Amino acid sequence: MLGLFVKKWFFNLWDNLLSTLALNVLFVIPLLSALFLPGRIASLSLFLAVFSSLILFLLAFVYAGICNRFTLDFAAGRNLDINKTGDYLKQSWLPSLALGAIAFGLIFFFSVGVPFYYELDSTIGDIVSVLMSLVTLFIVLPSQYYWPLNAQLEPKIKKLCKKCLFLLFDNLGFTLFMLVGGLVITVLSVFSLTLFPGITGLLLWYQVGLKLRMYKYGYLGTAGQDPLRETIQIPWTRLLVAEREQTGSRSLKGMFFPWKE
Repeated sequence: MLGLFVKKWFFNLWDNLLSTLALNVLFVIPLLSALFLPGRIASLSLFLAVFSSLILFLLAFVYAGICNRFTLDFAAGRNLDINKTGDYLKQSWLPSLALGAIAFGLIFFFSVGVPFYYELDSTIGDIVSVLMSLVTLFIVLPSQYYWPLNAQLEPKIKKLCKKCLFLLFDNLGFTLFMLVGGLVITVLSVFSLTLFPGITGLLLWYQVGLKLRMYKYGYLGTAGQDPLRETIQIPWTRLLVAEREQTGSRSLKGMFFPWKE
């Protein structure tokens, strides 16, 4: 299942390479503005710098929420349709703002709160750093399901959070695998100046992961209220036949010169 996960993600990304690059380029604008613009106006007003950083940061998350909806199209084998942008914005802006606010709060506390405690007492600073690191990890792990769940199943924020926690505890090993993959994609994106795989590639990673994982719950649904449900072995090979056929297999020649095969 994990091998198909990586393979499907890569082929979906490759098949939508130009669309991915275009979406990533547009994401760079609010992201770089949020990183560098506040520093230029901090000398004028600290409040204005923080406020402008927050607005630009949230705009980046709203845009990422739109990209997330497009990655669902990629995962389903559909091409980019720019005409859907307005609908995707209406469907995703509020959950995206909520996640962006949480992320900004964590970043702000790490950049302002932790140094403050270090100045008071290094021991307190160490304790606060450890606690905040644990809190951040606990937020990051389930949040990997947040955007794909929002696109595929759940529009309401409260239910989104509950389902994210359920998926975390019910699929801890798979969640850790997604985290490692997400970190690798993030590192690669830094070297490419966020152009590739970039935010679109990262969101597609989580989108494909949830799409494949949901086959598990479709299968478990057939078990009903069986008390032995926890012992059921998931027949991934049988469940993912259609996904394997859709993904197919390709050589390097076929990827770069598909018309020659």
